[in-house]
Amino acid sequence: SLLLRRRQSTGLFGGLHEPPNVVFAPDSQSPQAALDQLCRSLGLPGATTPPKVIRRLLTHRDLRIHVVAVDAHATQAERWIRVENLPHIGLSAAMRSVIDAALQA
Repeated sequence: SLLLRRRQSTGLFGGLHEPPNVVFAPDSQSPQAALDQLCRSLGLPGATTPPKVIRRLLTHRDLRIHVVAVDAHATQAERWIRVENLPHIGLSAAMRSVIDAALQA
């Protein structure tokens, strides 16, 4: 199963699902600091595997997504989704790439 949350209905990727994440700007925060922040928000001691980096080019953004697989517990904002149910869940192409990378970890 994968832990997913639904984005707010407005804005970029509005209403679609995504794994828990932290957005950071590389000029103001390191990838490791962002990962540590995400792990703390999930009540985890930290990731045990190095992240895979996925690059997605949008018309107005260059996204570099650092992906790690961790064991976590769902909060009220998240829910567990069985892998076989993923085709029925609204996900952006970028998040599908993230999930594919996490499943290969």
